[in-house]
Amino acid sequence: SFFRFLFFSVVGAGKMTMQVFQKMGAYAALVQTNVLLHREATDVICKEISSRFPLPQAAPLKVLDLACGGEPLSVAAALARLSPAQFEYTGVDLCADQVQKARGFRFPANVVRAEVLQGSAWVLGPVLPKGEQYDIVFCGLNTHHGTPEENYFLATELRRVLRAGGVFINHDEFRPPGYPHYERRPDTGRNGESFAAVPSELLGSVSIPDLKVDERIWADPSHKSFRDNLLPRYEAAVKEKGTPPEDVVKMVDHVSQRDFPLSYDEMARIYSAVGFSSAPFRYDDSSAEPLRDVYSVFVAWLAA
Repeated sequence: SFFRFLFFSVVGAGKMTMQVFQKMGAYAALVQTNVLLHREATDVICKEISSRFPLPQAAPLKVLDLACGGEPLSVAAALARLSPAQFEYTGVDLCADQVQKARGFRFPANVVRAEVLQGSAWVLGPVLPKGEQYDIVFCGLNTHHGTPEENYFLATELRRVLRAGGVFINHDEFRPPGYPHYERRPDTGRNGESFAAVPSELLGSVSIPDLKVDERIWADPSHKSFRDNLLPRYEAAVKEKGTPPEDVVKMVDHVSQRDFPLSYDEMARIYSAVGFSSAPFRYDDSSAEPLRDVYSVFVAWLAA
C-alpha cells in the first residue's frame, strides 16, 4: 500500500531502547488508514517547499529525513509532486534493518541522489558529514518521545545543519491547550530500559534556558492528563479504521507508555530560543479525521 512505513523508538545513550512495532506491523496500518493524518502532512511538505523555494532551482535542493524508516513514502510522495524540481535526499534511522530497506527504496526520478545513514535522529554530529547543510529537514512522529530539554537539543542540532532560509517540517503529535505536560521520568521503560533520546552528558554540555513549559506532572497513572482524553479517542479511531484487535492493543500500549507530546506553543518557544521563526499547521473541520486536533505539523525556519 502507498502509505506504509515503519517507525521505531528513540535512542538512549546511543543505542536502541525498544522496537515499538514489528516490521510491516501495527504502525504500518496507521499510515495506510491515515488516522494520524500522513496524507495531510504530505500536502504540507509540498506547500512549504514550493512556497519557500523558487522551483525548479539551478541546483538540487538538499533534504534531510530524520527517523526515516524503511520506506520514506511521505517525503518521496511530496518530492515527486514537485517535479521537475530536483532533490538530493539523506535519510537517518537508528535501526540497521530499516537503513538497509531504505537503501533499496525506489525514489522518484527527480531525486537525483539518495543516501541513508544509520544513527540517532536526535544527535546528528556523529551521523552527518562534517559541515554538511540542508535546505529542508523533515521529521515524522518522533519528537513527541523527547523531553522539552531533548527537543531543545535537537533544535540546536537543526540550527547547525540547516542552511540560511532552510525549513524544518515536523509531522507529530501535539498536546492541545488546557492540559499539563506529561513529564517523562529519566528511566520510564520496562525492564530497566531508558527512554532517553539524548545522552545526559550531551544535554549537560548545552546551556538550556527556561523553556516555560506548562505545568509538568510525572508519568503517573494517578494523574489525570492529556492521555486520559486521547487514549479512548485513539483506540476508537483505529478500531473504526478496521485495525485488527491485536494491533489496536499494541498501538494503545505504545501511546500510553511512550508519548510525551509538547504543545504547539512550547515547541514554538523552544525553536524561538534557538533562533527560528515558526508556525503550526492546524487542521480545521474540513478534515474528517477524528484526531486532527492532536496530529498535525509544526514548521520552523531560519531567516534567509
